[in-house]
Amino acid sequence: MTAQLYTYRATVLKVEDADNIVVRADLGFDFTLKISVRLDGINAREDEEPGGPEALAHLVSLCPVGTVLTLRSVKRDKFAGRCRGRLVLDDGTDIAKQMVADIYAVPWNGRGPRPVPPWPRPV
Repeated sequence: MTAQLYTYRATVLKVEDADNIVVRADLGFDFTLKISVRLDGINAREDEEPGGPEALAHLVSLCPVGTVLTLRSVKRDKFAGRCRGRLVLDDGTDIAKQMVADIYAVPWNGRGPRPVPPWPRPV
């Protein structure tokens, strides 16, 4: 069975770490859902790793609390209560792709060893 993809307007409530964001998704008809979104297709350093706090700060700079954006669901995440998704700003910026372009994250399909971005970042 193929996963069905959905698109929602969402507001950033909290940036949890450099590849997880909590949003309030507008489901329509005055219904909203608070959900944690794992940015699909990437991996960033963890907060306690070298470069982790800097990656988190960069993600916050891209989409601070209150930012309204588009959430495109991809699938349920392996951790309960979280989905994998794409977050896109109104100017068309895909947050995950921007994190990779800025070398704060690396592409990852979730299989195999967890890759990490280089640190310090090459400039």
